[in-house]
Amino acid sequence: MGHWATVGRALAGIRRGAQIPVLAAALIGCLPACALAPTDAASTVAQATVAQCDQSGTSGADAVAGTRFNVSLPPFGKVCFLARRHLANPAEHETDLIGFELWRDGALAYTLPMPPGYLWNELCHKILAVAFSHHGEQTDIIVLGSCMTAGRDDLPQPLIFSSQPGGFRFDGDLSEATMGFDTIKQVQRKIRAMRQDVH
Repeated sequence: MGHWATVGRALAGIRRGAQIPVLAAALIGCLPACALAPTDAASTVAQATVAQCDQSGTSGADAVAGTRFNVSLPPFGKVCFLARRHLANPAEHETDLIGFELWRDGALAYTLPMPPGYLWNELCHKILAVAFSHHGEQTDIIVLGSCMTAGRDDLPQPLIFSSQPGGFRFDGDLSEATMGFDTIKQVQRKIRAMRQDVH
């Protein structure tokens, strides 16, 4: 009986002052911003625990496995980056291409531009790695893809998307210059070197 009385007093103490939302906020590490009035705090904590890639719309049979990333990208803020297979020309029933999207709050926020066919086509069937690089005000999305060659060997094909007002542009010069590089670090070094040469 003494044990249950102690538990009851502890629960009553937690209820006093509506500290449960503050406790939950402390557990996920967002004090003091989340320590609001009880109703607001509970709502804020609930929203903070749902990652963008856990929202509806970011999965499905056409989403490429292992390519969903929760990331903060200007000017969109917190988004889910993902690669998705789609028909190159649905009217002609052409082979799948892999494109890239940003999702926010369960809705498509932005579609990255499709690289030209000579760099990225139906023979480019794998995503090996994805990276997000920030250099001052410049943000790059680096996708390390893999394309089959005529000899049926795979050739690494980096794709670089650079930030611009309102979204991203495909950087063909950087993507061509890094063709054949098979690690993200190699690609990042080449990007830095080429940008230093420009300045």
